[in-house]
Amino acid sequence: MKSSVLTPSIHTVMTIAIFLFLASCSTPQGNVGPLGASNMWVGAAYRQEARDEAILIRRSVHNYHFRSGSAELNPLGQRDLNVLVEDLRTNRYPINLVKSGRDQELTNTRLSSLEAYLRDNGIQDPSPLVRVGLPGGPGMSWRTAQRLAQSGSPSTSTGPGLKSSLAATPTQPPPSIAGRGSSERVTE
Repeated sequence: MKSSVLTPSIHTVMTIAIFLFLASCSTPQGNVGPLGASNMWVGAAYRQEARDEAILIRRSVHNYHFRSGSAELNPLGQRDLNVLVEDLRTNRYPINLVKSGRDQELTNTRLSSLEAYLRDNGIQDPSPLVRVGLPGGPGMSWRTAQRLAQSGSPSTSTGPGLKSSLAATPTQPPPSIAGRGSSERVTE
């Protein structure tokens, strides 16, 4: 005689297996949104921090911070300057205004506009802080680099390959520099 109580049907076993499988796939209570949505702000905050750090390292205002042909700051220029203003409240350092090509009048107007923006945002006496120049300073002309390489000055870090290649170059600027007005912008 067979006992029907101890032998479950295949239908019952499959129903229980499906139920257990579906129960294990459930989500916690509440609306959790897309996977990782709660941490999405971390990426945006990190990117903003990296942008701010780059602005502080560069400490420069370029032509693209102004409206074309004008001394009026565009929204990007205002945002970048706001980052500098916050830091200038505790740290004093120079800010370089990159020259507007050959238009000295526009450069001077932008310089005045930049000083006024800093003053309007709480920076006392911004005139000594703002200067026209390249980010990182004026650098070294190719003539000075060539002269130092030829002299073998111990203060340079040129190896024999660079020294010999510079010594063999003519007294004209490299083709990539010639004709771009670089000799006017970078002096010895």
